Amino acid sequence: KTLMENKLILACLAWPSRFVIKAGIITASIGAAMQCLAGAPQLLAAIAVDDAIPMLRFVRPSERDDPKTAIFVTYIIASMATLVGNLDHITPIITMFFLLMYGGINLCCFLLGWVNAPGFRPTFRFYHKNVSLFGSIVCLLLAFTISWFMAVISIGLFIINYIYIRKMRQRMDLALGELDSYEGMGSMNRVNNWGDVGDSLRYKITMMVLMSVQGTENFHAKNWRPQLLTIIDTDDTGIPYNTELLALAAQLKKGRGLNMVLSIKRGSLMKPGAYDAMMATRQVLKRYMYREGLQGFASIAVTHQDFSDAVIAAVTHAGIGPISPNIVMMPFLKDWKSRKSRAEQVIKTIQGITIMKRAVVLFKGSASYPRKGDKIESGLIDIYWVVEEGGLCLLIPYLLSQHRLWRKHVTLRIFAVATDPNEDLDRLETAVIDYCESVRIEAIVNVIDMARSTIATDMTNWHHGSDASTGTGVENPYQHRMTISKALTHDLEGATPRASSHKHSNFESPVSRSASPRLPGSPKKGSPESKTNFSGAGDLEISGSMVENLQRPAMGHGVVEMTGEDAQIQTAKIFNNVIRFYSHSSNLVVTNMPLIESMSSTQAFFAYIDRLSMCVDNIMLVRGSEYDVVTTVG
Repeated sequence: KTLMENKLILACLAWPSRFVIKAGIITASIGAAMQCLAGAPQLLAAIAVDDAIPMLRFVRPSERDDPKTAIFVTYIIASMATLVGNLDHITPIITMFFLLMYGGINLCCFLLGWVNAPGFRPTFRFYHKNVSLFGSIVCLLLAFTISWFMAVISIGLFIINYIYIRKMRQRMDLALGELDSYEGMGSMNRVNNWGDVGDSLRYKITMMVLMSVQGTENFHAKNWRPQLLTIIDTDDTGIPYNTELLALAAQLKKGRGLNMVLSIKRGSLMKPGAYDAMMATRQVLKRYMYREGLQGFASIAVTHQDFSDAVIAAVTHAGIGPISPNIVMMPFLKDWKSRKSRAEQVIKTIQGITIMKRAVVLFKGSASYPRKGDKIESGLIDIYWVVEEGGLCLLIPYLLSQHRLWRKHVTLRIFAVATDPNEDLDRLETAVIDYCESVRIEAIVNVIDMARSTIATDMTNWHHGSDASTGTGVENPYQHRMTISKALTHDLEGATPRASSHKHSNFESPVSRSASPRLPGSPKKGSPESKTNFSGAGDLEISGSMVENLQRPAMGHGVVEMTGEDAQIQTAKIFNNVIRFYSHSSNLVVTNMPLIESMSSTQAFFAYIDRLSMCVDNIMLVRGSEYDVVTTVG
């Protein structure tokens, strides 16, 4: 009780007089005040010069000038604390600040010692990192022992300040450019980069994680996540031509994978000024990534190599170990007719990526694709599922639907495309529903009948039927790329052929069969909408000869011989009509990419996709690798 009430108890015990203690207190206070008067403004000015706390920029002194503004601010702060009337009211919070400062210094020393940072070289011979850890823990315990309430308030203020500094630093980096750019190697690097111990800590943890996953480049489907390499064209200043592709990549962040954006420029870095231009282009590209909310790494490749060689080299060397691209996204080459050499390069790129067992996504988008800041009132993502090749065609739309832009207002619809003339459509619909339930993807399922077209060969290079003499099936060189009829129902050979007594409308016969009653807005059999009524679907093209041909019984391998136009182009037309009929109000259409190997030429491949996607604003074509990316295992 005496210790709490008598603040000058030591003066009672002083010799020869109590005035010795009082004089000592006054002298120490004056010395501390002078020290603070000289040191505190300098410290405040140094923080402002380093731009560690952006809100203090107004106290930054000019070169070779005294920190007059900092002195005035220090005076205001000290005066406000003095005007409280009792220093005991502010002593606890000041004590917490000092304890947290000393604890933070000790913690930083421990972390730098733990990560073995080469720049951390203590001169004290007997230093050990555990001593620093012990000191940090003691400071924290003392803070809570003195006043747990003030300790909590101090830690809360520290966290708020830390978050503020990080947010402001990110904005400055975007506004002023990267610290490692050519211009920033000088003044910007000295101003902004003060050496955060968190960088060393993150580097240490990253190295530990990378070393622990060596040899597991091909993850199990449970642990698989999309790691994107997005190839985008930019102009000479770095402005991307296909910003909707950046928006698409940004909306796949729920996959929690790596995002890399690459723009390829033809030229040489040896040319004077080429490096500066490259870094400026990169910075502009990063700004567009930031606008779309795309968190990732931007890179500009300046090379004399062909486009295909540059992309394949990037796929090979980008990333480290298992943290490397497994999906390459590219924009569809809309002007392929006038850029034939570039079209050839795109074909070689897709073939090379496929050989490397990576997935490929071609995106043909428009300005109507939802971006950051848009509001979707009632969104639709339609999946036209022809080929089962690991589940990527389902997983990408599902990940998109989990993004906050889509999550609350989007419906996934799966249109299962039947490709076998003997397929039981009800059985296929049930198989797709069961599969979606087993992989925990919620979607509305519908069945589309395109068995009497070349869709199976276009997507898989595989023909239905078997050799009459031996009974053996035709060999499929793409065993991992099977139609969903073959992949999900397994024993197609024993399936009951569809009855020929069904009465369909002209449109319903070639392309659809009994749209599921669960599908809102889909035509039911026999309803007026199921007739040849294409209101709202655009100028659909379906000729009488096509309908007549497709209504005939299957012959030979089940693919009807079409006359007048190439069979593949007619199939693309029919597929396009289906998409435009059912998905005229959809925000995005996703389907499988036709096999390049099934096309006669580069022009045939691009013409097929062009016709398939005609009048469809946003369509994504997916070609998976041979690895499964979804699993029924929880």
